[in-house]
Amino acid sequence: MTSSADSGRGTLRAALAAFPNSSDTEIVLKSNVYVTSALTYPDANKKLKIRAESTAVIVNTGSGDLALGIYDRNGAELSDFAVLYGGISIELPSATAGTTDISVDGVHVYDSDRTGILIDVDENAGGNINVDFTDVVAEGNGSYTGYDMSGLPNGILVFDDHTGGTLDVNMNGCELNDNRRAGCKLWRKNGDLTVYVFDLVANGNGSLPPLPGEQLEGSDGLQCEQSGNGDSQVLVSIAQVHNNTEDGLEFEELGNGNQSVVLLYVDCEGCLDEGIGVVEEDAGNLQCQFYGCHVADHAGDEKDSGTVLVELNDCHLLDRNSDNVTAGDEGCMVRPGGTGNVTVNVDGCTLSDCGGRGFRMRNDTNGLDTTAVCNIKFDGCVIQNNIIDGIRADIATNQAASSIDIRAVDTNGDGMISQQETTASVNNYLNNGGQNLDDKGNWTLLNLATDPQINN
Repeated sequence: MTSSADSGRGTLRAALAAFPNSSDTEIVLKSNVYVTSALTYPDANKKLKIRAESTAVIVNTGSGDLALGIYDRNGAELSDFAVLYGGISIELPSATAGTTDISVDGVHVYDSDRTGILIDVDENAGGNINVDFTDVVAEGNGSYTGYDMSGLPNGILVFDDHTGGTLDVNMNGCELNDNRRAGCKLWRKNGDLTVYVFDLVANGNGSLPPLPGEQLEGSDGLQCEQSGNGDSQVLVSIAQVHNNTEDGLEFEELGNGNQSVVLLYVDCEGCLDEGIGVVEEDAGNLQCQFYGCHVADHAGDEKDSGTVLVELNDCHLLDRNSDNVTAGDEGCMVRPGGTGNVTVNVDGCTLSDCGGRGFRMRNDTNGLDTTAVCNIKFDGCVIQNNIIDGIRADIATNQAASSIDIRAVDTNGDGMISQQETTASVNNYLNNGGQNLDDKGNWTLLNLATDPQINN
């Protein structure tokens, strides 16, 4: 059953109350809709779909704590007014203070002109912001092609321009498919960002062709970016991210803060850029832990300075472009540079069938600083059928504490390890648990301080 909500206070509430319990509900939002009190949807077992001909703008103008929500069954606590204009937009202007709780529960937003759900935080706002998305479906948003869509046509966009407080985002059971750019983009200018994502499906985003001059950048299943100072922590547990035009999952820390990324049981296939991309710039530390992931594309971890910790546990990383031999088609790439230390642990992983290398640690343009300590460890991995190398590690360091430790690696005649640009002592440990490293004899470790070439 479908209803249109037009001008006038209370109209949307009256439209909801008129629906019987026996059918799902679709509400078409038009301009000048005002809501001042809670909305009650009759039946918790039915679906509420919201389609906007312009975008619903719900503005918090208060100065204290606020509970703000759009629900399919329990009603909504809104602020003073709602004005509409292409999806659902929640704005927190400069007067906002205290703690703001925003909940969007069981809502289906589709085919809106621009972003399906936008939460826009003014740069002068204050306080802590908590956002919960539960059972939200955002599909096919950003369909209008009449003007510049840069940065806007996402399934969900949280744009936090304020510099104080915290931003915490929780997503549970959401489906974000076939949106013009990202399925979900979370952006924080300054301050801490915490993201918890459970049971996510984000497929086919970035599928619409770009307008003249429009960039495909950001056409990810899920993108989290912290662009200033502040720490970011991300946990993604159980996710399917397939066939996105850019990355399946992308996490960026571009300021001086620390970044922690934990991925549990992520299934990523067919994305045209990186399966998993993690970028850390400036002086912050980076820790990545991947467990039980399947990546049918190359996965990248990039670092400019600070400390890098990458843990890949029981992951299956396959490169999509195995028939196209290029240096960038790696199963997993760690790209550090600067003064920080680098720690890479690859445990129980399959790094196979890649067009380039199964694993590569590659220096940034300026190379690692000579004070950096690099420790790389592989344990219990299957690394085979890669067109160039199984493993390649390029490091430049004067630190005797640096090491490469390889244990119980099954290469099936595919293991090349090259450690280059080494200017001083590096401790190399090779313990293959009695297995044959390579029947071709081409495992190579270079340590220019002691022995220019060691063949095993």
